[in-house]
Amino acid sequence: MVKYIEFFGEKLAKLTGKPSLSCRGLLRFAIKDAGKDTLKLTYSDLKEIFENFLSKRLESVKVINHQAIAKSLSDELTKNQSILTVAV
Repeated sequence: MVKYIEFFGEKLAKLTGKPSLSCRGLLRFAIKDAGKDTLKLTYSDLKEIFENFLSKRLESVKVINHQAIAKSLSDELTKNQSILTVAV
């Protein structure tokens, strides 16, 4: 399993109050929606996925403040960019 999916899945679970497993699934679907390979994602890819594809996925499952949540994950990505670059 890719570590950043676990990391951001946990963050998403805390922000939404949804189970971590479900949040990791939403992340995987958002990555698939973007047409990206989970093993070859860049910082820019993840930022785009959070701000566009994940936000749409969250909206489709009726998560309130989906845009703010996606922005929060994007900010977390920026904050932890150096750590995640090594993990990816």
